Amino acid sequence: MARQGISRSTLPWIAPFNLGMPAAIWTIFIISVVTIFSGWPVFRNGEWNTADFFSNYLPIGWFIIFFVGYKFWFKTTYVRLDEVISALLVCSDK
Repeated sequence: MARQGISRSTLPWIAPFNLGMPAAIWTIFIISVVTIFSGWPVFRNGEWNTADFFSNYLPIGWFIIFFVGYKFWFKTTYVRLDEVISALLVCSDK
């Protein structure tokens, strides 16, 4: 909201423990670590199981393929943070 020049104190309600961007980055980091290491036991010596490997790591590839495919197929673009409010106002007028 700082990019749009709007103070959080002007909002009708403010979350008492809102940690903002650092909490979001920390959450993405933790989810990435859990995702990568959730199938780690298949890499231990003598524990290889092809079905477990694919069930743990194939969804990562699916996510990338579906995300890139969606962006390509629907030709969507990223909206810069300072343009978000104006983009929302344009969408709400339709």
